Amino acid sequence: MKRISFAFTALCSLPVLTRAQVQPGEYLFSVQNTTTTVHELWSVDTQTRKATQLTMSPSVQINCMTMLSNGLGYIGTVDDPPQIHRMTLAGTTATMTAMFKTSNALAGQTNIAQIARVGGNLYFSTNPGGSVYSIPIGGGTDPTLVYDLTTVTGFPTSGLVNALAGDGAGKVWAAVWTVGEIYEIDVSATTPTAKFLTTLPVSKLSTTTTGFYPVNMHYRANKLECFGLYGDVVVLDPVTLKVDNHWYAVSPTQTGFTTSKNCGIYNPDQGDYTLGSRDGCLDVVVPVGGGQIARADVQGIGAGTLGTNNSVNGVYYNPVGASYVAYDSGCNGQTTHAPTSTGRGAASKGNSKFAFGLDTCPMGQNIAILLIGANKLKIDLAGLGLGGCNLLNDALFVLPVLTDNATVDGFGSASIPVPLPNTNLTLHTQWLIYHVTNKRFEAISDGRTLTL
Repeated sequence: MKRISFAFTALCSLPVLTRAQVQPGEYLFSVQNTTTTVHELWSVDTQTRKATQLTMSPSVQINCMTMLSNGLGYIGTVDDPPQIHRMTLAGTTATMTAMFKTSNALAGQTNIAQIARVGGNLYFSTNPGGSVYSIPIGGGTDPTLVYDLTTVTGFPTSGLVNALAGDGAGKVWAAVWTVGEIYEIDVSATTPTAKFLTTLPVSKLSTTTTGFYPVNMHYRANKLECFGLYGDVVVLDPVTLKVDNHWYAVSPTQTGFTTSKNCGIYNPDQGDYTLGSRDGCLDVVVPVGGGQIARADVQGIGAGTLGTNNSVNGVYYNPVGASYVAYDSGCNGQTTHAPTSTGRGAASKGNSKFAFGLDTCPMGQNIAILLIGANKLKIDLAGLGLGGCNLLNDALFVLPVLTDNATVDGFGSASIPVPLPNTNLTLHTQWLIYHVTNKRFEAISDGRTLTL
């Protein structure tokens, strides 16, 4: 993997073991400052849309992380020689403990790209090449080479294992930069075996025709969830090799920002995919239609002056058990990007600080109208000048609010705080955009269902 790059994050979330920094409904991100050798840890509260820097003790060059709980995880470093550290979180401090018995055990290697737990071992890859190693989860020994994938016939010249996932029992999968070849390693036997499975589809970015560019991969619900450099999310069945879904949406950009991503993870509370971008942002890919993006849902993750100084290379989410899930796609109508809905905080019973949110809005200060209904429907909005766009609920309640005054299309947002009751409730939401200057309806968002 290239030295500027790419990371990993959490495979699973177990019950909360300690009162740590990453509270239910919050994220933990690792960040590399691209202008220095500084690496950072940040917690993110989507309710306030704020990021808070944590203290690392000692400070290490984080390139990836996997969390076993909200207070315990493992991180891999980017330096030569690389190291895995056991990370414990308490308050605002992350304490790092080196796992390798010999500090230079992997001299000549760099960039621990991703870590997967299988049984009592941690599996990880390094650069250059296709080396996959393991170490007992308790550490205290040096890594063992599990398999050198460059020995498998057809392994690409100059290929790098840039993403790694495990099923927790006996299988490890590796995704190769840049094209996206997938290899399977059976680690259940005394002597591991490896084989080529398939190649991920090419990124849907219109200017990219050569590969998928994998940056992260996770195993969930018997499928591989693969995240690409340009925001592609592919769900692959590793048994049938069928691509179940391929979601992608163009990322709006402006000065100081980029379209590139560096890590990703599934958020079960919203049924979305959270991406860490290479401009210090939390983006959200919503899996409806071909995919929509809630761009820059949270900004300012990292201490760099410009967004592009902050490459977010690892992410963990601590789920609450809420449910605010998209069920149908929106429509960009008269605009460049489809506005995309999200939750500000966890949509859980009794959350008095919850807000309905909207991202990827047009530039300027427009009126965002939240439509809340009891029933789903699908009615063409040609009468509002939005032919081909659909109203997705019966709009029993209508709540308008001004968007912020974005100077670039796709960076506008809006929020409406609505305290959630501590009772059972199901409702459906959608946002309609009215352009104040042009005096017309411009676009409409995806539809979501809130279930309490």
